Amino acid sequence: MREWTQTEQNINNNGGFLYFYTPLCGTCQLAKQMIEIVEQTYQYQFIAVNANHYPNFAQRLKITQVPCILSMQTRAKLYTFANVVNVAHFCQINAEKK
Repeated sequence: MREWTQTEQNINNNGGFLYFYTPLCGTCQLAKQMIEIVEQTYQYQFIAVNANHYPNFAQRLKITQVPCILSMQTRAKLYTFANVVNVAHFCQINAEKK
């Protein structure tokens, strides 16, 4: 998972997922571990966005809490990280349709 940079501020519908987090959030650290498993297993592309560094970007995308996965294709959001299967299922139904 790579980190979001300022130069990537204009996203489009190119597939993949944005993972919004804050560094001191314990749940975010657990969610990141789940995402890394899903990313390696299913080859989905995730970009990590530190919501503390890009609050206006998070607000523009209507991110209401962290952790959050945002599908760049469907704009669907996942806020509940119950387990790896939950995350994988969200990604499967919101991945880029080819």
